[in-house]
Amino acid sequence: MQKSAQLGLRVLICVIGIVSGCRGGGGERVLVDPFSQTQSASVSPRKSQIEIAESLFRDGCKLDRNKDAGCVAQYVCAAKTIWPVMASEVIDGNRANSAAAKIYNQCLRRIIDRGQEYCLFAPQAGRLLVSPSSGDCVPILYRGFPWDPQDFDIVIPATTEVSKKLNHDYRCNGVGVPVVVINKRLEGERFLRDEQAFAATLVLRHSRPGEESTCGFVFEFIDPLRARSVNVDGCDVALARDLSAPIAYRISKRDKNYLEGFLQPGTTDEGPGLYTVEPYQPGKIPVVFVHGLLSDPFTWSNAANELRARPELNSRFQIWGFQYPTGEPFLKSAAVLRDHLNVITKKLDPLGVDPALSQIVLIGHSMGGLVAKLQVTSSGDQLWNSISKIPLDCLVTTEETRSALRNAFYFQPVPTVSRVVFLGTPHAGSPKANRPIGRLGTKLVDEPSSMNAIREQLIRDNPMAFTEEFERRIPTSIDLLRPESPLLQEMNCLKFSESVRLHSIIGCGYYLVGSGDSDKVVPVESARIPWVESERLIISKHTKINSNEIALAELYRILETHLVEQCVSEADLTFDRLSD
Repeated sequence: MQKSAQLGLRVLICVIGIVSGCRGGGGERVLVDPFSQTQSASVSPRKSQIEIAESLFRDGCKLDRNKDAGCVAQYVCAAKTIWPVMASEVIDGNRANSAAAKIYNQCLRRIIDRGQEYCLFAPQAGRLLVSPSSGDCVPILYRGFPWDPQDFDIVIPATTEVSKKLNHDYRCNGVGVPVVVINKRLEGERFLRDEQAFAATLVLRHSRPGEESTCGFVFEFIDPLRARSVNVDGCDVALARDLSAPIAYRISKRDKNYLEGFLQPGTTDEGPGLYTVEPYQPGKIPVVFVHGLLSDPFTWSNAANELRARPELNSRFQIWGFQYPTGEPFLKSAAVLRDHLNVITKKLDPLGVDPALSQIVLIGHSMGGLVAKLQVTSSGDQLWNSISKIPLDCLVTTEETRSALRNAFYFQPVPTVSRVVFLGTPHAGSPKANRPIGRLGTKLVDEPSSMNAIREQLIRDNPMAFTEEFERRIPTSIDLLRPESPLLQEMNCLKFSESVRLHSIIGCGYYLVGSGDSDKVVPVESARIPWVESERLIISKHTKINSNEIALAELYRILETHLVEQCVSEADLTFDRLSD
């Protein structure tokens, strides 16, 4: 009972310290005045404060084990006690791994975890409550984010483990605790995924003039993508950062439903669609990653990780991704992407004042390259004539079906796309689609009943109008990758927009029987197309080329070129206006 009473007294004193700004009278026992700025001359101030903080932290751990919400106040007191010591250390020598820093970081991690568990740490509300029964709080501030405070649904301390799925983990030591923030999509946010993850660093520091705080301290969330330092008592010092943490987190939670999207198109929770990684930021050029067959947007994890770690690129580009069920004919998926590109630019920039949205870069891997290709080419009648012997307008069908077919088979280049990068794209098909594994894959695809009903109606009411391939079944994505596919052959003859710049990154180094050099899936000759500004051959397997470090270096060279050319064109436009 005596120990319990003493622990209760310590918690009470800590709560009083938080509310009063932790500035009271001194005393021999630390807990009587844990945050006094004066110490006994016989005790080293630094040593005394470290011992105080350790004691407070241990007391918090005891309360923590007893499931007592008072542990949060105890951790806050410990972090505030150790702050002056840590601040002086980082200012003098940036000793981010010192004993003081370790205590501070442990406290912040516990505050995040237990504060949310007991509904005390509330980033959306901008405060940490001292206790469940108290109205006193420590303010929470935000710096540099494109996200709003309302987007901070869940905060998770970043793990120290190294992701095996990423080529590099971009993290560095400094002040603060790196975290992953989870945002649950709000209703009506069409182009955000159901769950977004982004990086932040949490710091508990002295408040500054103009920052209202009754206790003299504030919590601050800092965007590590846009800030490399934090001001500590008047000096800028390195900020702790983990830029890869959100990507590693998303990979660890990956549900791998891409196989379902291949075998049973239309059954996945998130249908085909264009998604933004962050809220729209005017002036930043969208880079749209399009995944390939039997894959999903996570296949671009390394590319996104590398891009965001380069400030010169991250400050000028914003990442978007396109997800689609890869078992469906890619003409349908291409129509969805085309529609979404047009819709999102009008939604984000209805007045058309942001030139960055007219400089979109598409990056497609494998079959995703074909989806991207259909955004910058003109169809004419070529694609429709490859499957039908009569004009679309002469078909006997519903207007709804006619409209859907027109969207898939008739199109013009998307005017906002100005550059496309193809990685291992089978423009002329892949012999693998004709192999037993390819034929088996086609048979395993479960044609949606709605699509099957449409096909049966078209064949029944329009006898002899369609090719044998279409009459047998709606061609799967694998069917359309066969070199002899009439539709693929016509696609390979489509005319590109003259205003679009093209680049090819091609895997090689593996002999494919009957096809020569390849990436083990796509022959080099199939991946080659004329009219490209650059072509880079890289020894790589097909499934690895979009994470190959040499390929990624080439990709970022292309993006840098895009920026240079964009700056030149903007300068020319400005000159023309001045001349007028």
